[in-house]
Amino acid sequence: MYWHCVRKARLLASLLIKSFVVTVLGVASAPAEMNSDFERYSVNPHAPLAWQHTAEIDQYHWVLVGGFFNETVRKEYFSENAKVLSEIGATKVSRIFPSSFHSASFNAKRLNNQLMELYHQGGRRPIVLIGHSKGGLESMACVLEFPELISKNIVAEVVLIQAPLGGNKLTDSQGILRRLLIRTVLSPTAYSSLQTDDIQKIVTDKVNKLASTLRQRLSQHIHYVLSSKPANQMGRALKAAARLSTTMTVPYDGLVTRQDMWLSGFGEILGDMKNVDHLEFVLAPGSLVADNSSRNNVRGFTKSLVANLFKSKRPGNTEFKTLTQKIETTAVSAAVCRAVL
Repeated sequence: MYWHCVRKARLLASLLIKSFVVTVLGVASAPAEMNSDFERYSVNPHAPLAWQHTAEIDQYHWVLVGGFFNETVRKEYFSENAKVLSEIGATKVSRIFPSSFHSASFNAKRLNNQLMELYHQGGRRPIVLIGHSKGGLESMACVLEFPELISKNIVAEVVLIQAPLGGNKLTDSQGILRRLLIRTVLSPTAYSSLQTDDIQKIVTDKVNKLASTLRQRLSQHIHYVLSSKPANQMGRALKAAARLSTTMTVPYDGLVTRQDMWLSGFGEILGDMKNVDHLEFVLAPGSLVADNSSRNNVRGFTKSLVANLFKSKRPGNTEFKTLTQKIETTAVSAAVCRAVL
């Protein structure tokens, strides 16, 4: 009986260590894998996905959330990405365009209502929520404000592409960019919601205040796509923004720094795309503000994103659930041992 209990204790310890690795360090596919898949699919954009991925795609309602200034490029924004999703098997694909003139907090609350409507309209299929830039910030703020979206499996996964989640050094500037945007386009409220202080209130602070169990649960469904590109290689519109941010000394994509596109210890980095600016993977080729975009790259990016999302979730969810069950069973056995001894 004694040695049986010792073995149980050792098993429990090993399971707890492994659980830490799975939940904290992650077991998902490395960002490099998405990069290699992107290279493969962009060279051959009509290459099929693995059969197990195509079988899963139509189980979800794919919802794409546009970012800042979407009003000016709404026709091109996520249009090619949505087309690719439909071609590879998704029958429910929707695009949402939050107002650039409202704060991220206001749009996050409205997004919750829109997601609930789409969930019921889509036959209660779980939603894969893909937000870009300010749309990614609002998607994150939404699931943090309404975590039941994830706990009730209304939103299955959240993919945040180039979103300013840790802050926004560009809009923190008090110079010409601020005066230009506020006086010509935005309200002070909308602009301030893109600054680091306001972003931390609706994202970072809320993540830090989550109960550990809820934080762990939400973290398993959050995925980040990062990118960066030298300023002299960006498209025309982003080169102009780069001139307004000459003090930027860290890798960024023209609008958001790479380090601000993810939150350490919460979620996983799905992809870390090199030499990619803020617009070229979400705007259809031919757009005036994404003049360096190519159809093959947009298609390759979309396919690699879908493939790696499924790859990352299969081992993560399955192993975590299995480990949890084993730990509970072993912990009960260990408690019985202690009582007997």
